[in-house]
Amino acid sequence: MIPRKIQIGTFALALILAPALLFAQSDLEVELEAKRQAKILLEQELAKDQAKLDAVSAQKNTLNKAVTELDLTVKKLGTEVKLTESKIS
Repeated sequence: MIPRKIQIGTFALALILAPALLFAQSDLEVELEAKRQAKILLEQELAKDQAKLDAVSAQKNTLNKAVTELDLTVKKLGTEVKLTESKIS
């Protein structure tokens, strides 16, 4: 049988730590939601970049089109890197 002093001490410790644990859980939930929102924004940006890339691809083949297509491809790849990094972290 556990001595009464230890039971009271354990209960007191639980009362002290409970708010801290709830606060930590809340912080983690906020951080997770922020990461989800960032991921959504990156996916939206990626979709816009792809749409622009598709539009440029439909244009007549000129040097200007090629440069624009390369610029958009670089931007799209940058967004894909950010999205991958957000999935890793």
